[in-house]
Amino acid sequence: MGTWGSGAFANDEARDLLQEFLDNPASTKEKSLVVMRVLVERSDLHADDCQLVIALAEMIAARTGHPSAELPDDAQELIASSPAMHFESVDVELAKQAVAKIMDRSELSDLWKDSPNFDDWRRTLSDLYNRLTASV
Repeated sequence: MGTWGSGAFANDEARDLLQEFLDNPASTKEKSLVVMRVLVERSDLHADDCQLVIALAEMIAARTGHPSAELPDDAQELIASSPAMHFESVDVELAKQAVAKIMDRSELSDLWKDSPNFDDWRRTLSDLYNRLTASV
């Protein structure tokens, strides 16, 4: 049984992504942005991909000056110290699109709708979207 919570890093996919970033920031960034681009273009959004993209969007928001209070310490350190963690405005816009799409129509959203914590999850994503909006 994997970890699953309403926070962006409260699941196995996000923690795995963070570890990949810690191990190799530049290639993980590029690979993750590709996943985000594909997610925005697809109509079938799988839960695992959505969790990864939410974590990436949190790192983008943090790097552009709008971090979550719940951002893990190791992610904060990586964002502050790695030149590879620079994101362009196009990446911020892509993250906004992805978060909006995940909230509205995704397998992850469908799974959360069946949870008593759906409102918490929705607030977390709305907050992320608002912080990304403030970033541009």
